[in-house]
Amino acid sequence: MKAYFKLLMLILVSTLYYGCSQDPYDWSGGKTTVAIKEISSPIVRYDMIRVQAKLDIRGAQIDNIYFVLYKNEGGNWKVEDERAPSLVDGTSDTYLLEFGGLTANTQYKVAIRIWANGSEDPIIEQELNVTTASAEFTLTTENAVARNQYVVDLYGSFRSEEIKATQDMLGFVVSETDANLETIDLYPCLEINSDGSFSTVVDGLKPGTNYYYAACFVYAGKRYLSEINTFRTQDIEITEGDIIDLGLDVKWASCNLGSNTPEEAGKYYGWGDPHGISSMNRDDYPKLDSISGSGYDAAWYQLGEYYRIPTADEWNTLKSKCSWEWVVYKNVHGYKVTGPNGNSIFLPAAGCRLMSDGGIGYVGAQGFYRIGTQTQVGDYVRHFLLTEDEYYSNTSPREWGCSIRPVYDSRVSCITGGSTNITATSASIRQGYVKSSNVNLTEWGVWYGTKEYPNIRREGAMCTSDNQDQIDVELQGLLINTTYYFCTYAKAGNQVYFGKVNKFTTSAEAKISTEEIVDLGLKVLWRGYNLGAQYPEEQGAETRWDEMFNEDPLTENICNTKYDLAHAKLGGDWRLPTRDEITELITKCIWQRIIYKNIDGFQAIGPNGNSIFFPQFDYSSGNWQFRDFEDTAYMSGMCHAIHDGSGAMYALGFNEKDVSLVSSYSTKNKETIIRPVQDK
Repeated sequence: MKAYFKLLMLILVSTLYYGCSQDPYDWSGGKTTVAIKEISSPIVRYDMIRVQAKLDIRGAQIDNIYFVLYKNEGGNWKVEDERAPSLVDGTSDTYLLEFGGLTANTQYKVAIRIWANGSEDPIIEQELNVTTASAEFTLTTENAVARNQYVVDLYGSFRSEEIKATQDMLGFVVSETDANLETIDLYPCLEINSDGSFSTVVDGLKPGTNYYYAACFVYAGKRYLSEINTFRTQDIEITEGDIIDLGLDVKWASCNLGSNTPEEAGKYYGWGDPHGISSMNRDDYPKLDSISGSGYDAAWYQLGEYYRIPTADEWNTLKSKCSWEWVVYKNVHGYKVTGPNGNSIFLPAAGCRLMSDGGIGYVGAQGFYRIGTQTQVGDYVRHFLLTEDEYYSNTSPREWGCSIRPVYDSRVSCITGGSTNITATSASIRQGYVKSSNVNLTEWGVWYGTKEYPNIRREGAMCTSDNQDQIDVELQGLLINTTYYFCTYAKAGNQVYFGKVNKFTTSAEAKISTEEIVDLGLKVLWRGYNLGAQYPEEQGAETRWDEMFNEDPLTENICNTKYDLAHAKLGGDWRLPTRDEITELITKCIWQRIIYKNIDGFQAIGPNGNSIFFPQFDYSSGNWQFRDFEDTAYMSGMCHAIHDGSGAMYALGFNEKDVSLVSSYSTKNKETIIRPVQDK
């Protein structure tokens, strides 16, 4: 009895202090471990009240739950019923109880009390005031019928012997949650039939969304709801698959780069960024006018050689030949783009990375998509902009991060061959080929460079081939001990296609040839050692340029003439090199300062990887050492500035670090060394 009076006093104090508040009262003294998360809109009739509550248990141990029904009798609240509710099927936190046998048009109050964690008193209570209907009726919610992604037809029925319902007394409530349905705006009845059935049309809904709805009867200023049902609007239908054929020249990926579903934003990419860095520093992004299908194209780099960023022409084709509809797909705003063949893709309004701290803006309102080709190079590049009202090409700073929707173009297949015959400065690329369909190829060959990003603008070089079915090329003039990347390429119009990238590393050193005749990959063959020597490290004979002239007048070119000492001594095709042949030797070979068999000198490594050695000699001391250009020279067969029987000879000159064409050696007074050549 004491416990009963204690509980009654608690209820009385709560009612006096809080009145009819809907807010829960915490009986635990600030130690609440469970809460009433949501009370669904009650179902009320003339003789019945049905109440459903969802709890936030928070890991508490529920001891008891009671729904207590009070009846207002002359201003006093009298306990009418007190029972434990039942769990709703399929849930562990939602409780339901129906009170029946009630009096029509009467005020009632339902109190929900919860005991938990061994508490003596309820730790929380929440009250709900309701008034039973004044007349008997039956209100039923029927099944909904979705017309499309945005519109649904709702049906209900009303029957009563006491009330004749009119159209303005009936309708429906619709919401994405089942709480407080009795307070939201009513969709009025559009049609009522003689059998009590009625209906309405609800539009402006979100595609692919779950909704709660209930038939509603308005009588004597009060709303009465039927049981709550659910429907789901139809999803926006997007063609399934990874690659979608829209009936255009190229196929389009179904998802943004970096995402797995059409509605995901994916990653954001600055201009010419194949990795997806988050830098907002403009200098981190290259100035390139075209990256589509190149190593600076993130789609090509990450997905493979058939994927790339769409060109400006391909975006324009998508715009002009497809239908565009701004939709909500799986709760994401964007465009459904339908091709001429009926297939479709979804482009989400993913926003862009534009804030100085790398933050993302305009999500859900705009989409910024990379265009892979530009008309000019600068700080701003073009992107394809999506808004609810329009879609068009626009510009933005190249450091802004935009979405990439790849295209798939398999019309050209560039198959990269392998590398062989690798030397310090050369390599052979073999067995590459190009296949194509419905495109006109204008060029093909091998791209190579020291970075793994094939392109035609920034770095690297192209080596063309005559046969697209078997692309074999020789790469020469490479750097020593350097990794090179290479792939097959082909051109079709303005588009360049690149194959899979392979790599090789040139040798760390080149073996010096000891052969007499050495092919360096130049226009002429060079002797492996000096005139008068038998090995590369030997000095050989010294001579003056005009030694063979005797009393004859000087001429500017003595190569392969009777005045040519190399030709005179060696015979055959041997001769002195020309000025241009020395220049070619200097410019097309790689030169290294080395010590070969204890002799200082320079190694010349030809474009094909073969190499020869040029020793240096100090004539006064007989020791090999570093000297100035004009003190160490190899004779050419050409001179200039002839005057009074003397001229200035062209020569190959050395100093401590460099090699140069020298043009000031006297033809009379300077003795020099000869390195003969012969024509190929």
